[in-house]
Amino acid sequence: MDKFKGKFIVIVLIILILLSGVVVLSYNEDYSMPIARYTVSDTYLTHMDGPDWIIPLIEKVSTEDGAKVLLLGDSVCRPMLMDIANINGEGSVAPAIAPFTMCGQYVLACKFLEAHPEATDIYLVMVPIGDVSRNFDISYGYQYVVMPLVETGNLKYLDDNTVEELKYVYGEFFMREGIVRRIDNSGLNRKLYLNYIKKYRKNDIEHSNETSVYVSYLKKIKTLCDENDVRFHFLPSPVPDMEGYHEIVEVKAPLLFEETGLSHIFPDYLESVHYYPPEMFSDNVHFGGVYEDQKVYNEVIRQMYGESGLTEYIRLE
Repeated sequence: MDKFKGKFIVIVLIILILLSGVVVLSYNEDYSMPIARYTVSDTYLTHMDGPDWIIPLIEKVSTEDGAKVLLLGDSVCRPMLMDIANINGEGSVAPAIAPFTMCGQYVLACKFLEAHPEATDIYLVMVPIGDVSRNFDISYGYQYVVMPLVETGNLKYLDDNTVEELKYVYGEFFMREGIVRRIDNSGLNRKLYLNYIKKYRKNDIEHSNETSVYVSYLKKIKTLCDENDVRFHFLPSPVPDMEGYHEIVEVKAPLLFEETGLSHIFPDYLESVHYYPPEMFSDNVHFGGVYEDQKVYNEVIRQMYGESGLTEYIRLE
């Protein structure tokens, strides 16, 4: 029996060593993709998400390129404006995605103003929302907030309360730069950790509307712009003409804005919302099908943002 136990322990140790070796090799540049394919985790490397989207945006806004205007936004804004980015010399177009949250938008604004002392305007285009009680989405917050900000050394722009919440939600160990890079560079590690947080981690921290990331960092962006003598324009993304959006825009969001003082800071935001036929949207959020077209986007931009001054900085062809 003792010999059996000894052999069993040796076998277990050998298996653990081999598995550890696979994990280590999985974030090596030469072995990452072969191991990812073998472990059916290659889509975690080939599917552009998280830091693959956000880090290029951080690098873009941090580069002095003569731009005087920054355009930020969510994934609804992104397809409307990305294809015209190259023809707009005065403007830097860097829309992200909703899971990047308002604190991520704040980081982009900070980096842009640091690199562009001659900046005059920042535009932020986002879909109206009525519930801000949860700061970070457990399924997406790690890829879209923790990974890109830690890897670029920009977590320092967030206040202590925000960082502490991220540590609570995702684990302080997994916010260390070395660990984050090992997860990012390995399809296997991404698969293991991202599925782990979806199943076992929790985000049970509720916030008052005033202390939420959405409200607090939106106000931070406004204050940042005021301090740098830069005009800040907060504008809505287009929404489908559906009951759920009418409830958000006409009931929930007005209550949120009134309670937090946003109605006084951005009095025209909700009044500027435009509803479009539901059939124009593929998933009740983003334009799709034949409407996923730059000509359609250009007309929407003219209708919704013509009075904001945005069309003075972009050329719609």
